[in-house]
Amino acid sequence: MVYGFTPSLVSGCWVGGDERDIHFGSMTYGQGAAAALPIWAKYMKKVFDDPTLDTISRKLLNFRKDSILVPVRRLRMARWRKWDWMIFSTKKMHKYIVCIGSNYNRTENLTFARQKLAEQFSPIYRAPELETEPLFFKNPALFSNQVIMFFSDKDEELVKRILKDIELASGRLPEDKKEEKVCLDIDILLYDDKIIKPEDWEREYVQQSLSALYSSLSIK
Repeated sequence: MVYGFTPSLVSGCWVGGDERDIHFGSMTYGQGAAAALPIWAKYMKKVFDDPTLDTISRKLLNFRKDSILVPVRRLRMARWRKWDWMIFSTKKMHKYIVCIGSNYNRTENLTFARQKLAEQFSPIYRAPELETEPLFFKNPALFSNQVIMFFSDKDEELVKRILKDIELASGRLPEDKKEEKVCLDIDILLYDDKIIKPEDWEREYVQQSLSALYSSLSIK
């Protein structure tokens, strides 16, 4: 549940089921900030964009067209104490599904990739890591792969550049290709409803990862 207010309007949004056995798989997706907050913010954006609702005060909060201020409680010293304001963007968000993979220092490089992706696109939603045999490589080193989903208002080309920078920051070098050494590879599989790499999308480990990812996000 989320409640928000302005000097002249108080409103709230509740997401859930009437039956106790209808619930989210974890608080990661079931908490108000993940489930109710986006609904509340879009509703408030429509309220502020409606010229007929001129009794709603905008002056005191100085709203931007693409953002809305949301009152949020922060946990401090294990006790709820203070109301703070958080900016919630109402820009168009794009859905991205990417696959990260490595056959060299696999644990360290996948951990690094997740950290950098979370810094750029938090929150990120992860399928479990899967180990796979190399495809089209003579190098017998196994790969660790992981499918990750996130949402961003950044366009596809900008996200590609960010992902390339993360690859380079992991230590990936041009000469690694000859050695068939992959420190880190990050590919966009899906952008909104467009499959970017159909061949990769249909691979068994990707489909298995997608099934696990969607299952973790569904209401149980």
